[in-house]
This record gives sequence, structure tokens and C-alpha cells, in this order.
Amino acid sequence: MKQLLFLLIFSTAAAFSVTAQSGDSASNPGSAAGAATMVKRPVSPAQRAARQLTMLQKKLNLNHDQVIKLRMILLHLNVSLDSLRSNPSGDKKADNKARRAVMQDADVQTYALLTTDQQAAYTQWKQEMQTKRRLHRAARQGAGAGPGSPQDQ
Repeated sequence: MKQLLFLLIFSTAAAFSVTAQSGDSASNPGSAAGAATMVKRPVSPAQRAARQLTMLQKKLNLNHDQVIKLRMILLHLNVSLDSLRSNPSGDKKADNKARRAVMQDADVQTYALLTTDQQAAYTQWKQEMQTKRRLHRAARQGAGAGPGSPQDQ
């Protein structure tokens, strides 16, 4: 009886230790193998719009009517950008021009929706985000300039 109990405990512990060590490395972003094989899953335009709306609500203290209107603006923006991204015309300049036009249209609509104080906060937030993007882009380009890269020669 004791041997059977010991065998049962031993086999259960062995089963748990095996499953704990052979977990899917792609689902664990901290593992080295997971980092190499991890692929970004595309976020739907609706999810992207909801995330943007939540962030703008925090930054701008929007009222209920503004939230409803801004949700529609952001949803239209993200659907349009997703469409441009998934159906490129083959001409990068034309695609970029179309993308900028869609973004500018959404920006104008958003700006018109806001009060004077919110407009100032929105403009400041946009400038902060632009600076953040530039720093991120510079860091990314600087990381690519390692030894043996064409920039060193």
C-alpha cells in the first residue's frame, strides 16, 4: 500500500515537472526561445480604436457625447488605415500620401470636437508623441549601426 501511494505521488510529481519545463516558449515572452519565435498578432481596428479612445479619455477628460463621437472618428481612422495597410497600391508615395490624408482628416475632426482647454492638451500630447516616435526611431537606427555595418565603413 505504501509503495503504491509512493508510486502515485512520484508519477504525479514527475508529470507536473515535465509539463512545467516543456511549456510553449512562444507563450512565455521572457524566454529566449520565445523572443526569437514570438510573432506580433495583428490587432483589429476596433481594438486599436478602443485603446486609443481610452488613452485620450484619460488625457483629455472627455464627456459622454465627445466619447461617442470620438469613438466613431477613431474607428473610421483605424479601419481606413487597416485597409490601406492590407491593400497597398504598389506605389509607396501614393500609399503614404493616402495614409497622411486619412490621419489628417481624423485629426481635424478630433480637434473640432474638443473644447479650447482640451485642444491645448491634445496639441501638447501630439507633440510629446511625435518626440517619443523620433527618439524611438533614432534608437532603432542606432542599434542597427553595430560593428561591421555599412555605417562604420
